[in-house]
Amino acid sequence: MNKKFTKCMIVPAVCLSILASAPGNIFAAKFNDADIHWAKDAITIWADHEVIQGFDGLFRPDDTITRAEMAVMINRIMNYQVRAENTFIDLDDNWYTDAILKLVKQGVMLGHDNQIRPEDPVTREEALVMIARALGIEENQNKSASFIDSGNISEWAVGAIQAMTEKGFINGYEDGSFRPQDKMTRACSVTVVNNAVKGFYNKPGTYKVEEEINGIVIVNSPDVILEGMTINGDLIVTPGVKEGTVTLQGTTVSGQQIVMGGNVESKPGTSNPGGDSDNGSGDGSNGGSNGGSGGSSGGGGSTIQNAAATDIIVNSAYEDETGRVTVSGKRYTIGENAFDTLEKAVAQAQTLNKKASVTLMSNLNIEQTVVLKADSLTLDGNGHTLSYRQGVKDGIQIENGQDVVLRNLSVVMNDEINKWNGSYGIQAYQSKVTLKNISVTGADGGILVNGAEVTLEGVVDVSGNEFGGIEVSKGYGVESMPELIGSAENLKNDTEEDGKPTVWIDKVSELTNAVVAISGLNEVPTDNDQTYFFLRQNLAETTANVSSQQELEAALANEDIKVINILTELTLDKTLVVNRSVIINGKDHMKKLSFDNKNAIQLVHAGEVTLENLIVEISGNKAGWQGLYALQAYGTTNVTLRNVSVTGADGGILVNGAEVTLEGVVDVSGNEFGGIEVSKGSGVESIPKLIGSAENLKNDTEEDSKPTVWIDKVSELTSAVVVVSGLNEGFTEKDQAHFYLSEVSSETYK
Repeated sequence: MNKKFTKCMIVPAVCLSILASAPGNIFAAKFNDADIHWAKDAITIWADHEVIQGFDGLFRPDDTITRAEMAVMINRIMNYQVRAENTFIDLDDNWYTDAILKLVKQGVMLGHDNQIRPEDPVTREEALVMIARALGIEENQNKSASFIDSGNISEWAVGAIQAMTEKGFINGYEDGSFRPQDKMTRACSVTVVNNAVKGFYNKPGTYKVEEEINGIVIVNSPDVILEGMTINGDLIVTPGVKEGTVTLQGTTVSGQQIVMGGNVESKPGTSNPGGDSDNGSGDGSNGGSNGGSGGSSGGGGSTIQNAAATDIIVNSAYEDETGRVTVSGKRYTIGENAFDTLEKAVAQAQTLNKKASVTLMSNLNIEQTVVLKADSLTLDGNGHTLSYRQGVKDGIQIENGQDVVLRNLSVVMNDEINKWNGSYGIQAYQSKVTLKNISVTGADGGILVNGAEVTLEGVVDVSGNEFGGIEVSKGYGVESMPELIGSAENLKNDTEEDGKPTVWIDKVSELTNAVVAISGLNEVPTDNDQTYFFLRQNLAETTANVSSQQELEAALANEDIKVINILTELTLDKTLVVNRSVIINGKDHMKKLSFDNKNAIQLVHAGEVTLENLIVEISGNKAGWQGLYALQAYGTTNVTLRNVSVTGADGGILVNGAEVTLEGVVDVSGNEFGGIEVSKGSGVESIPKLIGSAENLKNDTEEDSKPTVWIDKVSELTSAVVVVSGLNEGFTEKDQAHFYLSEVSSETYK
């Protein structure tokens, strides 16, 4: 046997197991590069169905498939009809936009942080979760997937992958691994679909198949008659049926009838022992027919897989919506177990007096503290973020709750800087709580453990809180002793400093160090006998206090230094280039960095950078456009500007293919052409984003021709890259978007 043939023979086992083909004849492959490929049969079948396409006679089966291509393939199968609103900053009008927005509406495809990443290759776990959601395959959370690298599968993907494995739709590599983060190929993606879907009918007509069909059958067209079939699996009637009818004539369906559109009419001789369709009433009653009694079911996008009342989802897109939505193969009713705000969802969960879960399906802006009082309640962020308006003191308060779980969630507070307000992102009060994969930032203290038992799992990130990460306390009137449980591996704090510990004990409570049961932390007593706990053993070696340009440059060159405190005003004779993650801080009050007629600070592919309590000033700038910026963020994905002033430049700040978050007050007054330019420069692949609110900006020199924020028209970016609430948008004669703090300026362009 030659080597080439051997390689082709083992590829099916290496990819995702190749099972029997769908019933029917296999025609010659339509693509020149698929004739001898191991996935030839699957490629041919789905090319005949016009679900997959190639280019110039090639399918490129071994190329990776992008998220956009995956969305288009799934939409051609499911024929979704309704689009979500486009809120993604990286999704413009393209050949795949319609498909992506339809999958988003159905909950099949999810974005993160206002991005959907259409051109990114899809990972194996991402692809399988999308397919499972589309096909209504219920997740199996009872046990972990049976691969040697199961621990590498993301938590949000485990249930779907386990369910797909148990059904025989996928397998792993020959060595027993799954490799969830590897890129999915075009051949593998169509093979998984072919393994799962054994009958596909996308044109009107009468269809007869003598052999039993062992798998899922999909109908996505009206006026289809399935005659004399035995379907050993689910029947999915997709939204593509619209208001039409699918007729079952003498057909047996052993699985569920999942009716997402149109009606299903059962003629004599038809049976559905595996489960009937919902009749559209929303109460879970049966509307199908067994034993050939006749009748019809469906309509309005109903499905048998009704989500339980205790299974609650939240999506801001449901505002002003009514009726039902299908998410991950389950049917939810808006106002009963699907809501547009977290407050409504939590209120509903707390009325049930049962173990319940609330899952976020989108990022949410929160106007007030979210209070959790129920036992056995799980709040699953599903990778999304709660962003609180300025003035909200606490993010989430858990009061007298037992077995409460918060997981996969980011909490972003907007607390006033340079002042202790007693603000916490999460407060657990006399409760038993598990925090798993949580991020809390922007508060005085990230988390308050107040007479509660809190267990940390996964990674709990408490970076970016003004006074430290987690406070352990026993407040006034609290009877129970607090306890924080976990290990240093469960904690992350990139802003840890001498006075900003990762964990500390409230001295007023007179607690012992035993309440912090976190292994691997370094305990440091303070001058007032208060105990601090740090992740880093030699914290002093990671912090530099600088008083000169030479010391500042040396600190930047030392990658062990994580925090640079500037102790005095500095005049620099050259541009300060930052190309790594670091915090540069004016410490207790604003410190000035002065530059003479040159670009001041440049952040170049720097990772996570925080600039805080700084004034950046350019002097000697000549009149006219010189291309001078006080601060340029280039290709840096996580920049935080907190209480920063930039002045004397052509443009105060350039956000060049970077993501910049504004906190505190960022003053862009006194720059010749305006405050902040958002751009995607030459050679920059990443989409820029500016995040914050009008309350985070100051511009005393704003004029019609000097906007506080503007978008570089050359980059062909949309206004969605400026995620700054409260600004007034106007457009120049060249359709360049300008944003103003005042209403007067924007009126000029209306």
